[in-house]
Amino acid sequence: MKNWLAIIIFFTTVSVTFAQGGWYKINSPTDVRLNRLYFLNENTGWVAGDSGKIYKTTDGTATWIDQSTSTMNNIYDIRFLNENTGWALAWIIDLGSYNNYGTEIISTTNGGEDWNLQEFSQPDLFLETIYFKNENEYYLGGYPGQFLKSTDAGLNWNPVVVDSSVFAFFPVLSVDYYSSTLAIASGGYIDIAGVMWKSTNNGLSWFAQAVGPEPVQDFIIFDSLNILGVGGDFEYGTGVVRSSDGGVTWEHENLNILGTASSVSFRNRNNGWMCLGFAGALLFTRDGGSTWETYYTSDSAEIYQLQFINDSTGYGVGVDGVIISFSRNPSGIETNQNIFDTDFRLYQNYPNPFNPTTAIKYYLPEKSAIKLTLYDLNGKEILTLDEGVKSQGSYIVTLNARNLSSGVYIYKLLAEHSSGIFSESKKLIHIK
Repeated sequence: MKNWLAIIIFFTTVSVTFAQGGWYKINSPTDVRLNRLYFLNENTGWVAGDSGKIYKTTDGTATWIDQSTSTMNNIYDIRFLNENTGWALAWIIDLGSYNNYGTEIISTTNGGEDWNLQEFSQPDLFLETIYFKNENEYYLGGYPGQFLKSTDAGLNWNPVVVDSSVFAFFPVLSVDYYSSTLAIASGGYIDIAGVMWKSTNNGLSWFAQAVGPEPVQDFIIFDSLNILGVGGDFEYGTGVVRSSDGGVTWEHENLNILGTASSVSFRNRNNGWMCLGFAGALLFTRDGGSTWETYYTSDSAEIYQLQFINDSTGYGVGVDGVIISFSRNPSGIETNQNIFDTDFRLYQNYPNPFNPTTAIKYYLPEKSAIKLTLYDLNGKEILTLDEGVKSQGSYIVTLNARNLSSGVYIYKLLAEHSSGIFSESKKLIHIK
């Protein structure tokens, strides 16, 4: 039986406390998915997400103001130039109108008290990132293969000047300036290439190069030489790219960790975090991104963006309206709970339904003797997926079911520990 399926087991130790501080869930004004956040300082910031929702705080997330945008489209980015001027990008996908596809620009000049809606002048473009260099020079990036620039505060847009590389016109997903002689952008296409763009002449022209097999979703410029990008996909897992010569050359590393990194942010030069979205995990580095530790969130909370405002304050947002806050002094936070697992837990497999592979994750808060078993609906044991004495930590079993028939199966975790026996079962669906 065991030869039927390919089983790969990944292990990482989980700790829920940090000498440097920790992440905690805080009160949220909504239960819709939050895709992006942008904070100007510790007190003033915005979160945005599905159904055109934007919320503003002016007291460090203690309270939130619902800012009506008069759109029901999902917002995929939000950014502010200052306390008054801000833009958000929403995608128009009107299934009832064949020609109504594109991007909606949602802008404000008074901090979000009023939002103006305008369909972007070029149809059939799905813009995903906005960057303000200054009061006049703006950048937009997105699909299919868009990298646009405005020099008049967004009144007119033109493609940036890019070299003739085959990768030059891949989608741009993130943009940032370090100085007039170093600007970086990242992006790419799934299953084709991750791409980094670089400008050394104040954005007048850009050079593009492939740096890995999957899109680079986000990056951070540490200094004029050192840059770190993050991305990946479900098939390859989380990947990072690094440059130590100002973006001239890049090295790619696959971390062999389930999930796609959608955002990265650092407290200081050494300590940083990235979020893995659907994998329900955050990665933490203590050495500037050379190595990473995995921490799985309670209830598989999916976090899609992180932002540190300074060494002691950071925020994150994700599905079901979840908002998390980083604090070096947890006792000072009015919060519900630490976001990391502290109890025995068996997670729903992902993806589900699946063909032919899926990942099953479980968490042990203490050393335990475990057995993870796959059954059919008649209760017949099909396969032992994992077994043995395991240390405290999170585990992922990747199941390749190419030799199983289509149908519904049950997977069950038994964990014998110091206080008794934990047992939990869940269903998975295999579709050929």
